[in-house]
Amino acid sequence: MKKITLIAMLLSLATLTAYSQIGVGIKAGANFSNIDIEDISTDSKTGFHFGAFVNVHLNETWAIQPELLYSTIGAEVDGTDDIDFDYLQIPLLLQGNFSILNIYAGPQLGLITNKGLPGGFDDDNIKDTEWSFILGAGVDLPLGLEAGGRYVYGITDISDIPDLGSVNNHVWQLYVAWRLFGGR
Repeated sequence: MKKITLIAMLLSLATLTAYSQIGVGIKAGANFSNIDIEDISTDSKTGFHFGAFVNVHLNETWAIQPELLYSTIGAEVDGTDDIDFDYLQIPLLLQGNFSILNIYAGPQLGLITNKGLPGGFDDDNIKDTEWSFILGAGVDLPLGLEAGGRYVYGITDISDIPDLGSVNNHVWQLYVAWRLFGGR
């Protein structure tokens, strides 16, 4: 009986240790986006993002954080027409945790779910996937909350429109995240 009790305690301790190494949470925030189009003037547009994340600690300082986000981005073209894109975004971030400050960077895959283009443009000429690079920082707050910001730089030319040149998304994101369980 003592062996069974000892084994149960060791398994419980192992489960608790593994549980504390993985954090799961939700996040939401504002997007301030622009679309860089060669030879066309664009202005930024405000949108939003929301989703979930998993934070897997490699050690006390470093973690991997995959996320799944729904994000609206776009631009205003020549002050009259709007471009609106909705994406399902999948970032994979390397995160450094330094006291209450977190810094992170990594790639992001974007899968477009809506293509809102001004009249005269065929949305079949907008690519369905996009690769971006993320660089950002956050601050740990009480109750498992985190506030932060990041810059998302679109690497992929998302347009197949002839003679248009390169078209890339650029987004500043401000967010609040809440770790539901696990983590630091």
